[in-house]
Amino acid sequence: MPDRRPHRAAFLGLVALLAVVFGGPAAAAAGGDTLIGIVRSRIRTPVDFAGAPEVVWLLETPQGKFTLDFTEPPTEDLTGREVTAHGLVQDQRIAVTDYAVKPRKQLPLEGGPEPASHQTGTQNTIAILNKFADIAAEPQPSSFFSSLLFGAFPSLKTFWEENSYNAMTLGGSINGWWSLPQPQATYNAIPNFDARLNQLVADALTTAAANGMTDIPNGTRLLLFFNERFGCSCAVGTLGFENWNTPWGVRTFSVAWFPGGNLATWAWAVDVVGHEMGHNLGWWHSGNVYFTYDSNFDVVSRGCKAEGSHTIVFNKVEAGWLSGPSAFALPFGTTSTYTVFPTTRTSGLRGLTLDMGDGLRAYSIEVRLHEGHDACIPEEGVLIHCWHKDLEDWAKKPVDATPGDGTLTNALWLPGMTFSEPAYGLTVQVWRQNPNGSFDIVVFWPLPAGVGCFGVPSSVAIQVPLGTPVSMVARQFTALLPPTPTAALMPAPLPCN
Repeated sequence: MPDRRPHRAAFLGLVALLAVVFGGPAAAAAGGDTLIGIVRSRIRTPVDFAGAPEVVWLLETPQGKFTLDFTEPPTEDLTGREVTAHGLVQDQRIAVTDYAVKPRKQLPLEGGPEPASHQTGTQNTIAILNKFADIAAEPQPSSFFSSLLFGAFPSLKTFWEENSYNAMTLGGSINGWWSLPQPQATYNAIPNFDARLNQLVADALTTAAANGMTDIPNGTRLLLFFNERFGCSCAVGTLGFENWNTPWGVRTFSVAWFPGGNLATWAWAVDVVGHEMGHNLGWWHSGNVYFTYDSNFDVVSRGCKAEGSHTIVFNKVEAGWLSGPSAFALPFGTTSTYTVFPTTRTSGLRGLTLDMGDGLRAYSIEVRLHEGHDACIPEEGVLIHCWHKDLEDWAKKPVDATPGDGTLTNALWLPGMTFSEPAYGLTVQVWRQNPNGSFDIVVFWPLPAGVGCFGVPSSVAIQVPLGTPVSMVARQFTALLPPTPTAALMPAPLPCN
């Protein structure tokens, strides 16, 4: 997305360049400070997924980590980007008056959305159980956390193995309970919440070293559990990796923080730990059709309490867990029937994706049944997502089969139902469910006429008016598809220029 402040961005880019050339901090405008570093993101999840999450950006610099307080939210995802920020620094935060973004290559173990190599294989998962110095309670034994993370179904280990088709698993250790050096009130008195989180990491690792821990290797998934709250009714996860000063030197790993006390029942569960680990793997939320965290069909939205629910096909394709014959990327001109198996299965076609080619929208199609870690989802059927690429968080939204009812619990598409997006000439018909649990799905996406905003020459001119049954449009499928009302759900995309 273009920078809305090109002249300021160019100026600050020059300032950053001068800083490098002359080997010192760039000269700041009068009354302010200039920091140069890499942006990291953290996401705070409210208790019971009630309310809006808070996305926090931090600037990782040689001088430490500084919370970025923007007067206006950024218009693009800054995670993993090099930024020169100008503003007033106080309490490990900078009130940003202006900033410039430098494109940078995403390198392994340098933050940002995870490269596929860090979403496969055995994830070194280290859990540390922490007691505040003034609170002696140990609410659960270490065996509880061993079962939660590494045990038999339903654990986090079986959750990620099932989601990734055994491309990713968890291995590691449970450590503690160990006492932190400060009482709860001392941590809660740190005014900058993210500086408080940083201090909790530093003290937890110092305590761990004193108790015999020998290292936190690069690429670790660090999970910190506390025996009480740490100043908010929330759990928190880093979006990907951050660099940390540890007793063993600088290390790069992701972190998730989980509160205890009366929040333990909520936070110490497959759905919440899986949610924060989803952020650790580099994924933003999905959903927010009617309200935040409104989708039970993605662990990185609300998920479901008992087994957690799978993540969505878009994420699985990005991670490399589905590819080739297991997930088809359909091209323009597709007019065909596909047999799609549930995403809980380990073989067969399990996802369809369709990129509209304009940089604004893409769609995915998948099947969800009450199986494995999807046993707790509210219904069975075909799940369609629209990826709003002009959004950052909440960009991947379920397409509700029953629009306007205020809930996604009945959002899945059933046999005889048809989704149509007239703006793109896309129609999807759910034909039937087979005895083996798969669904036969008809996709009708003809090439547009002429050379228009799609940029594809074609002599075919087919319009799909709102409310037209698929059987009236695709005559070759008349014998197969019952004429049913069409639900055109997605808002019209931005016009082509």
